[in-house]
Amino acid sequence: MNRNELLVKLASCSIESKQLYASSCLRRYCQIKDISHPAITELLDHLDSILASQNLSVWDARGALLGLNGRGDPIPESLKSALSEEGLNEFAVLVDSVVEVGIVDLYGASTDLPLKFLDKTMQILEKNKIHLPSIA
Repeated sequence: MNRNELLVKLASCSIESKQLYASSCLRRYCQIKDISHPAITELLDHLDSILASQNLSVWDARGALLGLNGRGDPIPESLKSALSEEGLNEFAVLVDSVVEVGIVDLYGASTDLPLKFLDKTMQILEKNKIHLPSIA
């Protein structure tokens, strides 16, 4: 399924499902690029926990405290040093986009912004010739 077909399917999904898909994109990117770090694992675990969260504002607050949180805070030095300059910039944009999928509409009206961030996420994978995950 191509990116546009996936976006059409994702448009009708819940924000939690969109977040899970975005996190699967980040996971796949890291696997293919052989990028591994405890901060990435912690972020992915947090993003995947959205389904089990009983209070999304508490879930959001926990995410803001992570070492790698996708909210403009610096990437941990030990992770930065493992990436090239170009790789670091791309990785930062990817992490920010993935995180925004779940939080951009959290405190307001539903918009098309989660889909825009998903599209940005998916474009990064495509640019790197990484197959997009299927929708579970």
